[in-house]
Amino acid sequence: MKSRLLSSLVLLAGFALVLGSCLNDDSITPYQRLQKDLAKIEEYLVANPPAASDIVVRDASGVTLVITDRPAYDITGAEPVPMQPTPENIIRVAYVGRLLNGTQFDADDSYTFTLTNTDAGGSDVISGWKIALGLMTEGMKATVFIPSGLAYGSRGSGSIGANQVLVFDLDLKEIDRSNEEPRFTTDKTKISAYLEAVENVVVHPNGFSYILQSIGSGQRPDMYDEVKVKFTGKVLNADNTETTFAQDVTQGPVNIFSSRPANYIHGIALGLQLMQQGDKATFYLPSALGYGPGTTSGVSANSNLIFEIELLEVIPNGQ
Repeated sequence: MKSRLLSSLVLLAGFALVLGSCLNDDSITPYQRLQKDLAKIEEYLVANPPAASDIVVRDASGVTLVITDRPAYDITGAEPVPMQPTPENIIRVAYVGRLLNGTQFDADDSYTFTLTNTDAGGSDVISGWKIALGLMTEGMKATVFIPSGLAYGSRGSGSIGANQVLVFDLDLKEIDRSNEEPRFTTDKTKISAYLEAVENVVVHPNGFSYILQSIGSGQRPDMYDEVKVKFTGKVLNADNTETTFAQDVTQGPVNIFSSRPANYIHGIALGLQLMQQGDKATFYLPSALGYGPGTTSGVSANSNLIFEIELLEVIPNGQ
């Protein structure tokens, strides 16, 4: 049940580790290789400490971000706030790739692709990129450390040797959401009609609706804080009936999932940042802010969703 609310991007980490088990030809396991890689990353960061203003995020996959530039936003304000790319968005990044020893192996100031398909040249991008960019928003810059199992593993690639930790300076310049817009507009209209007679509905500038049922007094999470939540998930059907696909699920950080707002589907990633610890709220999400054209158990493609969420705990990033 824990995967019900996950962004599909975080699941890529598990696939990459399975793949790594096929690629490694030495005696250590993928898990042992990951631990060695994480130790190398930690050693590098101790020797080259991030600036005090940087935000350091280590995802459960092992991908580590040092966020050096992040657009300011007010989640409670009147303007839409930056979001991570969805799997169907076309994104444009500038990047420099290097090894931990500083050797540069690649760079591009305008690279265009999607997170789940292929780039403009027909090649797939490494899983570590997909995970890292799934945690970033438009206008954000970060130095990203990718364990070898989420890069090229024991096979290497070109000048990149076997089992190399990779470092990328990523600048997420643009997210093209135009392919979502027609469905997004239609879905928002359907949800608005469904909630027409309901009181105390708030429509967020990013296009989802919500109702606060009870007010807590605790901390409001940043997108990179860890959270513990309890939720029920429902599909809002075309005939305005509701079908429950997840009932009273409690989910928090575990060794395979960091449970940060940034790890969740987009509407919940934003919604959690609106809540204080102890809050209960119901969110009504257009499909583009849910699973989009993807599916998960009990949820078909392009489904509008309802989530009843209680924010049980906020664990600040770095604790």
